[in-house]
Amino acid sequence: MTSVQKFIVWDWNGTLQDDFEASVACANMNLQNVGRPPVDKDTYRECFDVPIDRFYRNLGLTEDEIVRCLDPMQELYFSSYDKMVANVDFRHGGREILDYAKQQGIMNLILSNHLIEAIAKDLHRLKKRDAFHEILAWPSRDAQFKEPKGNLLTRFMSHLDLRPENGIIVGDTPEEVKVARELGLVSVALSGGYNSVALLEKAKPDHIIHSLLDLKPILRQRKFAA
Repeated sequence: MTSVQKFIVWDWNGTLQDDFEASVACANMNLQNVGRPPVDKDTYRECFDVPIDRFYRNLGLTEDEIVRCLDPMQELYFSSYDKMVANVDFRHGGREILDYAKQQGIMNLILSNHLIEAIAKDLHRLKKRDAFHEILAWPSRDAQFKEPKGNLLTRFMSHLDLRPENGIIVGDTPEEVKVARELGLVSVALSGGYNSVALLEKAKPDHIIHSLLDLKPILRQRKFAA
């Protein structure tokens, strides 16, 4: 691998994987269990944050509720989520844009707060594991959020001598915009995922798109594709 290699860093949940509705349903199960009313999609998008305790604080849970309930809430969330996403596909245009990037010689990477094993399982199910050079995510629940996920990308870029000016990050939350800014990559925020357009705009990404296919002209504009 050389330093001239172009690469796209993809967030997984809500960006490539069309799992937003499953996440809302799982969150509402947890809220019901602590006697809280369910939230609609707009409220979820306005409140979503990571680590996940921030999300529940934004929804109004008290510190006592979070201390008492976070672990069982997480257990319920993921056991339900894993079942719900068993038939979830890519978001619209996902397969096409991944194929396009690969045809252009662009390296595809995943950078996620999810688990490596779970992402790999879904990619094999969707017959797209070979579209990605690497999955940068967490090896276990215990390891999640122990450090910023941008550190995973920093180490990988150093290992392969990837230059930041040759990279683009695509994600559906301000977290990806922040990682891009810290590392010097181009940031592309995708609407329709876990955060609202207003929150994405506030993060000031280089580009905001409303479909994965909207990335094609950006790749051409940025000289990533012919």
